[in-house]
Amino acid sequence: MHRRYIPGCGYQDRREYRTAMEEWLATIDADLFVTLSFAQDAQLGTARPLLGQWFARLDNLYLGRGWARRSSDERTFAIVVPENISTNLHYHCLMRLPSWGRTQSIADSTATLDRFWHRLVPRGTCDVELIYDLPRLARYVAKQLVWPGYLDHFLLASEFHSKGTKADGPSS
Repeated sequence: MHRRYIPGCGYQDRREYRTAMEEWLATIDADLFVTLSFAQDAQLGTARPLLGQWFARLDNLYLGRGWARRSSDERTFAIVVPENISTNLHYHCLMRLPSWGRTQSIADSTATLDRFWHRLVPRGTCDVELIYDLPRLARYVAKQLVWPGYLDHFLLASEFHSKGTKADGPSS
């Protein structure tokens, strides 16, 4: 078997990746900036499933019965980037709620997101803000992607969506 050379991932490579990520994040359709933290030291392996449960609860509220069969386009959209993965893990999310959630006031959205996060992480925090300057937030969210070990840990809410939804087309 012939293997292709995969270049190392040095500082310059990570810096270029971070810059590309900033540029991409600055173009997404998101209206909420959410920071999620944990009460005590959390690990990536235990935090990831909590995020999936949080997104599921939001989709269930905003989309009702059958929410899991809805297409990803109808469900909660979020790009989630971890920060301080080895000391004080917390996540920054650029997100967009399903259509009904987008009609709520920021106070109601904040209360909903906070309530569901606290059910999963009772002593954690959920800070919600409207996005007014997406390019600035994109730079803030991507700032630690230049650090070793961070490139592989950002995630999308759609990673938790089941396969075979309406948007995926007919099944054979």
